[in-house]
Amino acid sequence: MPGAEGLSADPPSDATILWDGEEASLDDWQHYPDGRDAEWIEHDDYFKVNIGTGDIQPKEAIGDCHLHLEWRVPEGLEGESQGPGNSGLFMMETYEFQILQSYENPTYPSGHAGSYYKYKPGGGSAPLVLPIRPPGEWQEYDIIWRGPRFEDGELARYPQATLFFNGVAVQTHLDIPGPVWYDTLYDFDHEDFGHPRDSDGTFLEEVPFNLQDHGRSQDMVHFRNIWYRDLPEDPVEIDNPDAMPQYDSSGGDYEMPEQVAPGGVGTTGDAPEDADVLIDDELTLEPGDGDWESDNKYGDAQFHVEYRIPADVKGNGIDRGNSGVLMMGKYEIQIVDMRSYRNDDADEWAGAFTDQAEPHHDAVREPREWQQLDILWQGPRFDGDEVSPAQVTALLNGVAVQTRLLVDGPNADGTLAEYEEHASELPLRLQEDNSQVQFRNTWARSLD
Repeated sequence: MPGAEGLSADPPSDATILWDGEEASLDDWQHYPDGRDAEWIEHDDYFKVNIGTGDIQPKEAIGDCHLHLEWRVPEGLEGESQGPGNSGLFMMETYEFQILQSYENPTYPSGHAGSYYKYKPGGGSAPLVLPIRPPGEWQEYDIIWRGPRFEDGELARYPQATLFFNGVAVQTHLDIPGPVWYDTLYDFDHEDFGHPRDSDGTFLEEVPFNLQDHGRSQDMVHFRNIWYRDLPEDPVEIDNPDAMPQYDSSGGDYEMPEQVAPGGVGTTGDAPEDADVLIDDELTLEPGDGDWESDNKYGDAQFHVEYRIPADVKGNGIDRGNSGVLMMGKYEIQIVDMRSYRNDDADEWAGAFTDQAEPHHDAVREPREWQQLDILWQGPRFDGDEVSPAQVTALLNGVAVQTRLLVDGPNADGTLAEYEEHASELPLRLQEDNSQVQFRNTWARSLD
């Protein structure tokens, strides 16, 4: 069962709760690296850094996951650039995503909140934009994480991350070139700063994450609502790990990111400041209306779509509430009324990339409720006869249903076809397939 409000809200029913102020407390956390009981300070609805005691981590080792956490920097702290509120989320004890009071606080690009941290250019990744709220307000991180893989001690797959910051994509399908410590990018097998290993020297695939105690009095940070969900083993493989992929639109360039207002809580409220609002009031597609098409054209983009299948819609099975979100008008994430369609053809379920990839999970809400679909899309690249395939991550009601799927081709007709060269930007379409479907609160953000 999905959470109550989609991305960045209540945890889904299968999530592992790491801290909620109730049953999940810091009793199940420890200091890193010595394993002492966690000495950070708990309150009823949040916990905070105990300055000078050191980093903490859950005792539970974690592999590929969707991790959610919320943090805030209190008002009134002094500092600038890398303060106040300096902390970090270190995935697998190693790969840091910066936590910082970056609201109206310039610093170096890949040192901002939402960055894959590095002090200097090369190896870090600045956030695409800076969708941060003012000090004293809660910030939300949702990270879709894939750890590295090793074969015979050699790197076979980079760590991969997509980060939503207050519901806004700031790192999209990031390929992480290696561990970073301050200003240096290290090899994965570096003796002191590489990827964690066990006592036999084998690279680990499940490792706890760390929350950083930066050690200065102005670096107070509060945390709450921390949970994660395991992801199935279905990532993009990298054929040649000695060279970063030529096609990647992961993070921002090494320049100052634009600060934007993030909109409502997660992706459930108002559109972010830099989004195009495509459908504001409710729109109903009736049989015979034809597809709805956006006025603007998009290439790489983040889309948010809310839809509902009316209670009295006609049809049965795949013909009941059948629709879809067509990125670039050609590549479909399926919409269908799951009340009457849960057969063996899971590549036709809601959240599927039709005719190629079934959703990781059945994440639809109860009948007649609004459903929320969030899509990160990277379009294909064409170079003569060579095609760099499209990539897509999708969340249905806050649950990851596609994670960096390497798209095999267009499927707008319900069947996969071979790629044919097309423009790099095309309109978004909502499919009318002889069934009634309602839409609202639909927006798009270009990631180019």
